[in-house]
Parts: sequence; C-alpha cells; structure tokens
Amino acid sequence: MTDPRKPYKIHDEATLDLRLAARWYNRRRGGLGAEFVLAVDAAIAKIVEAGRRSVWPVFL
Repeated sequence: MTDPRKPYKIHDEATLDLRLAARWYNRRRGGLGAEFVLAVDAAIAKIVEAGRRSVWPVFL
C-alpha cells in the first residue's frame, strides 16, 4: 500500500545517485550534502503539490 504522505517512489538507482552526490558535496564542505538533500526534497515536494493542484494544462 502506498503511503499517502509520500505519493511517489524514487528508484533505487536514483537514491544511490542522491547519496553519492551528497557525499561528494560533503567532501567539498561539511554539511553541504545535507543542504543538497534538503533542496532535492523541497523540489520533490513542489512537484507533488503541483500535481495535486492539477495545474497542468489539458490538451484535447
């Protein structure tokens, strides 16, 4: 059953890419990886919310 608070699934490969990118950013500056992950989470939340509002144009 899908969690209604998380109406999306991130592919395992994408999760791995995100983790590797966060490590890379953390090597550049401590804490930067966490900032990156939070930015990705915020972007996903905006996409999900836009989908709920049905703001996409309908083409007939």
